[in-house]
Amino acid sequence: MSGLLLKFGCYQLIFGLFLAWIMVLTAHVKLSFLQKIIKSYRDLVKAHLDYFLMSLFLFSFFCLSRTLEFEPNFGATVLILYGTSVNPLGFLIPALNPKVDS
Repeated sequence: MSGLLLKFGCYQLIFGLFLAWIMVLTAHVKLSFLQKIIKSYRDLVKAHLDYFLMSLFLFSFFCLSRTLEFEPNFGATVLILYGTSVNPLGFLIPALNPKVDS
């Protein structure tokens, strides 16, 4: 199960890097179609940072489980993966649609 934490952390890190490129293309290159999609640049930055923080959390938990030589059970792994996936969506969804901000 701890291998899932590592893989999922890599996926979140890659998606955080993808959001970084979206931010560059939106703010500095000023691609018009991205400026129409991205409604709140500030929330996009928050989502980008949150994906990096969640991947750091997953990497830390993976390293901790390897160092202490324990394998997290299936339920704990699913809850950790769910939490680290849903948390950044709280910033990503308002970045695309600010009407959902409440």
